[in-house]
Amino acid sequence: MKRFNFFHAIFLSFYSKSLYRQVGERWRGRSFVYLLVLLATCWIVAAFAFNYQFWQEVNQAAPTIIQQMPIITFTHGVASTKPDRPILIKTPENILIAVIDVKNQFKEFEQSTAKIFMGSKTVQVKQDTYQTDTIRFPERLNGTFGSKEITAFFHQMKKWAIPLLYIFTVIFGVIGSYIFHVVQVLIYALLGLAFAALLKRKLNYAALLSLSLLAITPAIVLRTVLNLLELRFPLDFWLYFLVSMGYLYYAIKAMSREIG
Repeated sequence: MKRFNFFHAIFLSFYSKSLYRQVGERWRGRSFVYLLVLLATCWIVAAFAFNYQFWQEVNQAAPTIIQQMPIITFTHGVASTKPDRPILIKTPENILIAVIDVKNQFKEFEQSTAKIFMGSKTVQVKQDTYQTDTIRFPERLNGTFGSKEITAFFHQMKKWAIPLLYIFTVIFGVIGSYIFHVVQVLIYALLGLAFAALLKRKLNYAALLSLSLLAITPAIVLRTVLNLLELRFPLDFWLYFLVSMGYLYYAIKAMSREIG
């Protein structure tokens, strides 16, 4: 019997009965490795598109935000600004995102849309409605920072932030989705028992688990493509569920003999 590699299996999962038969008969632990390769492939593509769009938006917004920054001078960890008044930093869409107020005159931070409040000795960062973290400036902090220095830092930061964000997106995306889909196929394999009984195929749980791991491939690929095209619609979970169930039924029907 021809042995299919993982990348061929991604495409052949849409139609190949012989692939499903081989998976049901021979793949066991290999199915879980296949799932990891599938998800890594999808996330490598999806993370590239996400990061490209993210940094495009950052590059468009950064000049507007940086232009609003005052000249900030640190003396032994204490900040002063020119001009010496509260500075409201807004996005190009006129949304308040940060406040710089070394005199502590701005009192509406908690109620505002701003996520960052910089005072003379600390920076407050909103995590959510109920939690705000406070970071104190170190006493050894000295120097003056204006738009020129911030722009230079921004361009320097992008050199390591772009690849780092991409790597973290792929790693955490793969780990999170892998755990989700493993739990998913454990349930789908139980549903496969009903399909096997309906189609009069004597398949054990291990075989159905391998078939389920391959049967979710079209739904995963479809979801990745729709996300890249930025196509969203309500209750899309049920679409992917029905696609997976349809392919699981197709996979079990392709099996012609008992798997021990």
